[in-house]
Amino acid sequence: MAGEDHEARRMAATAMQKIQGHEDRCTERWMEARKSLDELQRRWWWLLTGIIGAMGAGTVGFFALWMELQKTLTTIQITLSLLPKAAGG
Repeated sequence: MAGEDHEARRMAATAMQKIQGHEDRCTERWMEARKSLDELQRRWWWLLTGIIGAMGAGTVGFFALWMELQKTLTTIQITLSLLPKAAGG
């Protein structure tokens, strides 16, 4: 009986050591995965921030160009409307 108890305790201790070793490896892998995900998130954050910033700048530039084009077209229309008067007609 005492021999069986000793054998059971030895097996339990061996199992606990294996479990602890497995937990240590899993913890290490989780830390590596977490570090990789943090790095990936940082890269995507800067990529998306850059894209959104570029789109914003492009939109502002487009509207500035549009307003300048509207002014130019208005000037052309005024000039064309005054040509017949300047020609004497």
